[in-house]
Amino acid sequence: MSTPTVKELITLGTGTSGSIPVVGCLTQENPSCPTCTSTLHQNTRFNTSCLFRVNDKNLLVDCGKTFYPTALRWFPKYQIRRIDALLITHAHADAYFGLDDLRSWTLGGFVQPWIDVYCTAPTMAEIAKTFPYLVSKAEATGGGDLPEFRWHIFDENIPFKIPSCDDVEVTPLPVEHGRFFKSGEAFWNLGFRVGPFSYISDCSAIPARTTELLRGSQTLVLDGLKWDPHPSHFSIQQAREYVRDSFDGHDRPGTTWLTGFSHQVEHVHATKECVAWGVGEGKGVFVRPAWDGLRINTFGEAF
Repeated sequence: MSTPTVKELITLGTGTSGSIPVVGCLTQENPSCPTCTSTLHQNTRFNTSCLFRVNDKNLLVDCGKTFYPTALRWFPKYQIRRIDALLITHAHADAYFGLDDLRSWTLGGFVQPWIDVYCTAPTMAEIAKTFPYLVSKAEATGGGDLPEFRWHIFDENIPFKIPSCDDVEVTPLPVEHGRFFKSGEAFWNLGFRVGPFSYISDCSAIPARTTELLRGSQTLVLDGLKWDPHPSHFSIQQAREYVRDSFDGHDRPGTTWLTGFSHQVEHVHATKECVAWGVGEGKGVFVRPAWDGLRINTFGEAF
């Protein structure tokens, strides 16, 4: 087995659960939302997802409601075929509701005989409620062929290796993603550190122990929903301040790319605002909005 080299990260999706453009904007009598009416490709955004290239292997993160159109858009363009492993961040629809679409990969071994899927025990329990037939074929009703998965449960506090991706090591990055209405307890989401990249798609707070795990990352992809505060996501300003204030200069990520945008964030405007912030309030700190299909190399640069 070759030594795992993480070559790049591709942000397959950078939008909210509802995606962008928003139907409610486009069906108004006189649509005026600058993001939803934009023809700029950076303003069309599907559910948050990314893919790590490890040697010649593909490590996918999340498979949400819009995964299939995402794959149609970017897999041929970037010559992605196999899904060598899938990491699921949390048990929300925009992270795992596309699992059934993976039949296209494993049906009759068309692309591959199975897909290795990694998640925590609580996420697995929610998947079993939503898609019982994907976890146990005994629950199937005969309505169609099933994808072939090999399930792997990991502990969110322990790094682990993925054999199907040349034993690359993955470090889970626990973050809060809002709180339960009834109990007030935190709902935990997971980011992942893989090689020089750290990826956190949904977060409202990052504990100190996770900040320690982020130190020295070359690239951080981080949640930044909109300009105003939100109970379950970082705002753009919160994300920028976190990167500016939580690290010393030598251990701060070299580049930070924001993801998970609502339609209140227009790409050109957000880029200008981040550039201005980086020479003013955040002098010397590189933060930029990502977009669907962005490729980031090991130096943190778009290419």
